[in-house]
Amino acid sequence: MKLSLIPIMAAMVLSGVSSGLAQSGGITGASLWAEYEKNPNTNPNIPNCSFAGYRGGDAAIPDAKVVANVKESGATGDGTTDDTAAFAAAMDKASAAGGGAVLVPAGTYRIEGMLHLKHDNVIIRGEGRDKTTLDFINPLSTVIGKFNWETKSAWSWSGGLVWIGPADTFGADKQLTLRDKGVGQPMWEYWRPGKKLASVKAAAQSGDDTITVDQAGGLKPGMMVMMSWLNPADSSLLKAVAGHPLMEKYDWASAAWINSANYPRWQWPVEIASVKGNKVQLKQPIRLDIRPQWDVQIHEIGTSVREAGIEHLTIRNHAPKGHKHLTNTGHNAIYVNRAYDCFIRDIEIQSTENGINLAAAKRVTVSGVTFTGPEQHHHSLACRVNSHDNLFEDFIVDGPTRVKHGINTEWLSSGNVWRRGVMKKGIFDSHRAISFDSIRTDITLANDADGPGGAGGAGPFLGKRIVHWNIRIEGSPRPVPGEFINHPDALPMGAIVGIQGAPVATGKAPATVTGDKGCIIADQGNVPVPPDLYEAQLKLRHSKK
Repeated sequence: MKLSLIPIMAAMVLSGVSSGLAQSGGITGASLWAEYEKNPNTNPNIPNCSFAGYRGGDAAIPDAKVVANVKESGATGDGTTDDTAAFAAAMDKASAAGGGAVLVPAGTYRIEGMLHLKHDNVIIRGEGRDKTTLDFINPLSTVIGKFNWETKSAWSWSGGLVWIGPADTFGADKQLTLRDKGVGQPMWEYWRPGKKLASVKAAAQSGDDTITVDQAGGLKPGMMVMMSWLNPADSSLLKAVAGHPLMEKYDWASAAWINSANYPRWQWPVEIASVKGNKVQLKQPIRLDIRPQWDVQIHEIGTSVREAGIEHLTIRNHAPKGHKHLTNTGHNAIYVNRAYDCFIRDIEIQSTENGINLAAAKRVTVSGVTFTGPEQHHHSLACRVNSHDNLFEDFIVDGPTRVKHGINTEWLSSGNVWRRGVMKKGIFDSHRAISFDSIRTDITLANDADGPGGAGGAGPFLGKRIVHWNIRIEGSPRPVPGEFINHPDALPMGAIVGIQGAPVATGKAPATVTGDKGCIIADQGNVPVPPDLYEAQLKLRHSKK
């Protein structure tokens, strides 16, 4: 099998639409786009994901001034001396200077511990992925300790040897806070909001960007706040996320992990644009209705990290060549937890169990990342636990002999975008818990890894308005090569546009209610117009400013 490392970007002239399940004659990507342009925030099948990434797509990732150098803090870069402490000292120095870049000159830096980016505005910057290497010798189970959930290792899906998150993630004993306080998985990963600022009083509809609150004294333009929706005992919030009346028939009682007792509130951070009296305009439209029974509240965002990043270097892990599922010791590269407006760019990641994992993350950009092996991966890219409006772009999975899953989304994450990627190994994975309102566009993949994961108690496979747009499946070994991608039963009120290399999968999808759930299919076998849905959305929004 040979996959092109340059995704196809040029649009083709469309001369018709193939017939297929749930496809109406005359529907094309171009006609769907024309409908989206009329009302970007309320389209029934295509979500507005133009707010994904650093600063919501409204600012370029900065080239911060260098304010510290790891060698000036004692790092050797000789590949044999442990440089962990020198990196920590350099990051503290950068924070004390008000933020900036920590330069990591050319060399191989042996890291026997982990690097905790716990300060705002601090960036680790190498001199190039071919010059600067961070060599992480030990897994998380050695650095922090074993972390089991039931019979499974939690390092199989969380944590990283580069850990972007606030200082209170770890206690004085260097152990994870909340870990031993009766808080279950994945509750310790959640956002931890601060004091309550307001309640939302008037009803509003998905797509509105102005809300009415009972008091606005603590709300200011430019603030990032935490809005949250109550998930009541009747599962009405989850049913709204599921997106189609047919999903009422789902066995919601079985979704114990995301039902009200274990998952009382859906968390959605959002930036305030303006405040006039008790009217608050948000930087982006809401993704769910506001109804009295959902008791929508606004809190402080809570402890978090912003404007942190890592760039221009290689991360070397030492994962074993055999992958024993859910027993990982934690040879994990980068983990972003309780952080917003952060970035990861121009990175090669070698021999990892989990590449880049986001949990409780908002407006993070992951750009220009290459995964190499030959060790086997669990997840290449994962997006879980109330992670919203993140952008993964220009990624290449080229080298691992096998990837267990691929690019994953789960736990009611929304607004996320994966674009311009090449995956020689891996699938479009969902670990259930109804992620929604997200886009995968302009990606080539083998669709060869194991099927979707996620425990039975995590609820439905996916929620509403998941879009697969301009996707190329090449050489899939599956009996049904379009499974989970060109698969309308898996995407309630979604859209499947311009899938090339595999016919529509007509079978039942996992963890859903079988039947026509309003998924639109168009441009089968053709490159749609526009070829990159996210890029078109961002240009459209910026043109209206």
